[in-house]
Amino acid sequence: MLPEAGGVKGGARDRARDRGQGQGHETYTTCSRYVVVGVLPIEDTLQTSVQTLLMPPPDLRDIDDVEAGARHFSMLTDDSEAEKQRRLVADLKAMQANGWRYWIPDKDPRLRRLASDMPHLLFVAGELDLSRPAVAIVGSRKPDEYGEAICRILTTTLATAGVMIVSGGALGIDGIAHTHALEAGGKTTAVLGSGLQKPHPHTHKSLFSKIVQSGSAIISELPPSFPAAKFTFPARNRIIAALSDAVVVLQAGENSGALITAAWAQASNIPCFAVPGDIWYQMSAGSLSLLRSQIAKPLISPADLATVPELQSLISAKWPRLTNRPWGIPNSWIKATAPQQPKGDPTSTAIIQAIGSNVLSADTLATKVDIPAGLLAAKLIELELLGMIIKLPDGTYMSTQNTTQKDP
Repeated sequence: MLPEAGGVKGGARDRARDRGQGQGHETYTTCSRYVVVGVLPIEDTLQTSVQTLLMPPPDLRDIDDVEAGARHFSMLTDDSEAEKQRRLVADLKAMQANGWRYWIPDKDPRLRRLASDMPHLLFVAGELDLSRPAVAIVGSRKPDEYGEAICRILTTTLATAGVMIVSGGALGIDGIAHTHALEAGGKTTAVLGSGLQKPHPHTHKSLFSKIVQSGSAIISELPPSFPAAKFTFPARNRIIAALSDAVVVLQAGENSGALITAAWAQASNIPCFAVPGDIWYQMSAGSLSLLRSQIAKPLISPADLATVPELQSLISAKWPRLTNRPWGIPNSWIKATAPQQPKGDPTSTAIIQAIGSNVLSADTLATKVDIPAGLLAAKLIELELLGMIIKLPDGTYMSTQNTTQKDP
């Protein structure tokens, strides 16, 4: 049964309570998903490095596996047995050609949190490595500059810290999260609302290729030839939630599908966070509703995620200090204006290009751009005043110049 977007109905919530997990992520912080396997007493609070050792790898099967093949066949809904057999053969040919595999999730402690709503079989493209901590980042398909900027910086910070980013491969926040996880050298998992042979949206074809080629994964519970449909997206959101140690909702309207992911997180006792937004902006209505109903806790910085045992290392994650709004992140009802850029200044351009999507110290920048320390210090102050870079609390620098790039 699918939780409603505005909250969780009694059935799913009761199942979580009956399993002794309580409600809300305050309880979850004392009960790691990694002790579900029964290796250690439930009261033990483990460090991430120990927890990841306890997590069993996914039960992946090749296309000639009898059990997986039988489950695949049972999922096909054609009227005749002959047509079902034809579709199965076509799916298997596509799986063999692309190196796709089956995942039987029956014993996986992540997906078992879904209880009777656990998927029967999953199809996997790429390398599925779920040994590391994971955070789902979901939100609007049409974020504004603020949403894009927060998604880019948050994803980069988490991926750099070794956290896997889980999302749905959709336009907007999903695509930005996947993209910047890869750009930061991290791992990401995309959970599709379509079969692997018909990935949706088609405009993300190159992104999906990058995910697989980079050693990350794309998964779906639908047979490869199954197209996207309205009902497939809400259903896949439960898998996004279940694969994660925490769910972050970033800029969601009152009818956003991200609220369904949050509802599944609540039903499965998975910590949920929401990034606060403008109270007069319609794209913030869903996120603010989660905060007001206390389904989600506010996410002000990655350190807020450190209340989750698997994410304790984020307590010291780098994050921009409070300052004026950077360029490209105006009030939601005011059109963004271009920054005042130093014209004909190759030094400033070189500094911006050297930083790129990285976080660099002044010493590292001096080496990269090969200019005297005094001149570099002056240029950094100038660029910071123009809002083109941000100085972090530890003295390192981050560029703001990608905040208005659109989703691929």
